[in-house]
Amino acid sequence: MTNVDLNFRTIDSTLKSSLRGGEEIVIPPEMDELYEYWVSKRGKRFAPPVQGFLLNDLGKGVIDRSIMVRVIRPNIDFLFIHWGDERTQLFGKSYNSQLVGNVRPRKIARKAKMEYFRILTTRQPVFVETLVNVSSGLTVPYFALRLPLSEGGTLVDQIITLYVCPVDHDEIIEYYQSKTHG
Repeated sequence: MTNVDLNFRTIDSTLKSSLRGGEEIVIPPEMDELYEYWVSKRGKRFAPPVQGFLLNDLGKGVIDRSIMVRVIRPNIDFLFIHWGDERTQLFGKSYNSQLVGNVRPRKIARKAKMEYFRILTTRQPVFVETLVNVSSGLTVPYFALRLPLSEGGTLVDQIITLYVCPVDHDEIIEYYQSKTHG
């Protein structure tokens, strides 16, 4: 069973901590590289231009743990245009070139869509913590940093997400594969 914290936290000018029920959550340092790159490309705009945001400028760890979606209009949907290798290992398959609604289990697809719609509405980055109950009985945090990108400076046209779990990776793989294939 997954406990999902639906209290989105909009990131301000720093990405060092957030709050959970008044308790400070330290943002995983792995997210600094992506966030700092995003800020450097953004300038004074709400989001960096798609054309200048290059995955190859980022480290392999960020690329492997990340996904990127393109916003499909006029009927809003989201198409994966990058699905990192670590995400493929976690889900047992790649969802590259597929719509978000194809992700299994459906609960994960619905949660992702809700978070993407939040970014479309606010045009701001979002940090999300999901609490996952793994087989050892522990409840562990799983972090997602979602950042908007824009083609023309007005709308959110793409969203990059970096996922970080600060616990034993094998337990998280076991958890997701049991939900995906079990």
